[in-house]
Amino acid sequence: MITRDPVDMMLQIASRFMDQAAELDERTQHAIDADALQGDIIALRNLADTSRLRALAACQACAPYVRPRLQAIEVAPASESTVSKFERAVTAMSEDQVLDHLRAIANGASALELIEAGDDDA
Repeated sequence: MITRDPVDMMLQIASRFMDQAAELDERTQHAIDADALQGDIIALRNLADTSRLRALAACQACAPYVRPRLQAIEVAPASESTVSKFERAVTAMSEDQVLDHLRAIANGASALELIEAGDDDA
């Protein structure tokens, strides 16, 4: 009896659906180039999107086994003291400082760490 690795199977399924989506994207582009009917183009795009969603579902199923640290993030409401500290810090910042923080957050920095770093500098 052949035993199959379920995680490997999920990754293969995700890969297959992503390949299928890429093929459908090519077909969509060919349809656009050939001036196909809008309904046909939309149908092809919907099929590609469905394939991507299926790939996403397969990836979500295997993510805890492949990248467990990414699955271990718990989101909870901030405590009142954290909210107050954040509000005080933001209120005390100049507009340029706020913009710098927003750029850093957009690049992946933690808002709370930035505020705490600002407290250390003060």
